[in-house]
Amino acid sequence: MSALTAVASVQARIASIESRFGAIPTPLPDTTIATAPSIGQTAAFSAEPVADTAFTEVFARALGTGSATAAPATNPFGGSTTSTTNTTVPAGTPFAEEFVAAGQRHGISPTILAAVGFVESSYRTDAVSPAGAIGLMQLMPATAASLGVDPTDPSSAIDGAARLLNDFRDRFGSIELALAAYNVGPGTISNAGGITPGSQAERYVTKVLATEQGMR
Repeated sequence: MSALTAVASVQARIASIESRFGAIPTPLPDTTIATAPSIGQTAAFSAEPVADTAFTEVFARALGTGSATAAPATNPFGGSTTSTTNTTVPAGTPFAEEFVAAGQRHGISPTILAAVGFVESSYRTDAVSPAGAIGLMQLMPATAASLGVDPTDPSSAIDGAARLLNDFRDRFGSIELALAAYNVGPGTISNAGGITPGSQAERYVTKVLATEQGMR
């Protein structure tokens, strides 16, 4: 896939998801990492639209699992189904070297990291969310401090995000649940016993996975 094709594909897919299901709302009170406002509306990447179908079927196609109706009620993503072994990102991806290096260090797919960066901030290093999350990877100040990273520095922030995703994946057992914990906080995922259908976490994970697929 050429850089222009990748750029022309992810945005349309995200716009389609947002037009049908709405934008991700303001993060919950216990969120450790929050989303930037108006995400996915002005970024460089874009992709093929998601077909007009039920939300659960969007999950199924994104994960390549067929119908999503057989998934557990509290966790439509089930176990780990997204590759964590990709070693590159599309040519022209902002901060590509940083995504690849952090992914290799912490065992997280660089395309997952790049997709998180796109969804969180549209690759803006100066992004600040209403909840106070900062920078490219939208780290809350307390989270950044606990990781010992500078949220305004792309390399430092990406490394911190990769470490968090790796820790959350080890804790919850899948990259999908790790992404959900990244968005709404691990306490929310633990208390819910997974990803609650129709929740902010569900919409966030779907958006990241759709973006990541558009980068392949």
